[in-house]
Amino acid sequence: MLQHAWAAVDRKLVYRSEDLIPEQLKGRLARVSALLRQADEQFSECRRERSYLRASYDERVKAGDLSEPIHRLSIDAYAHCARQMERVQGAAAGAGYTLYETQTARVDEGTINILRNVGISSLEDLDELLRGNEALQDDLAWYLGAYLAMPEFDDYLVARDQRSNTNVAGLLRIAVSVTVVGRQDDFLSFAVEAGRLVTYPARDKR
Repeated sequence: MLQHAWAAVDRKLVYRSEDLIPEQLKGRLARVSALLRQADEQFSECRRERSYLRASYDERVKAGDLSEPIHRLSIDAYAHCARQMERVQGAAAGAGYTLYETQTARVDEGTINILRNVGISSLEDLDELLRGNEALQDDLAWYLGAYLAMPEFDDYLVARDQRSNTNVAGLLRIAVSVTVVGRQDDFLSFAVEAGRLVTYPARDKR
């Protein structure tokens, strides 16, 4: 990434007018080039390490190890690999959702903030939270019905049945929200309450 950026700069500053650049500036540009190359290598290493960590979290969650604190990589692994998510997906299907799978789906920061604001700090806590909601299918059905009843959403989703589509990351967000917030009088009041939990991230309470 950085090497591509440097190549563009190098082409304009050096390649086209190398004989017009003072020696002092050439030396500085060479040092900048070396630093950018090192930074690019570090970014590449970070990407490789991230992929390795995500794969290791997937394996641990599949094996039933839910001891990891909640963060971006661990909760993605939970959404895709946890046994409890099979129950959640079954409840969603029974409630009328259409699920599609994508390995690139990532749980958003709002889900993590909701969990942290109610004291859920590990995958084990999350699993216990969802396991304790015996009315999950009814809660999911309520959410879908209230969501579909909101005419404001018709503008950007042409077919109404498309609004019942979700992936495992979105489903986890919904399941967490309805479990934590509970059913409200209407979707708007529910969204306001869920939004309040997202607005005040737990980092302020550590």
